[in-house]
Amino acid sequence: MAAVDLFRILALRRNLNRGQAHGPITAKVLFAALMLAWLYFLLKGVRWVWIITVGISILGFLPNLIAGSLKWQGLALSLVGLLLLLIPVTRRYFSRSTAAAGA
Repeated sequence: MAAVDLFRILALRRNLNRGQAHGPITAKVLFAALMLAWLYFLLKGVRWVWIITVGISILGFLPNLIAGSLKWQGLALSLVGLLLLLIPVTRRYFSRSTAAAGA
């Protein structure tokens, strides 16, 4: 088993040194750009971004909880992330009076 893992690590290292990776580089750059844009607008306090983030968090958390496929670390991190999005300080930050509509 350790020999197989070592082989995979060496193969991955060889591919990365050649500039090759799994999947197209355009998709990876686009994904990184979209994530940075999403985080930028989340930090700016755009309300609809916060609402979608809470919705995605809940929709990603519930099926795993129902199926029982979450370990305690995943459960704890998911709950902490959801609670941080829902605490009163965060909700005040994204309130309608202070949040800009994309500005």
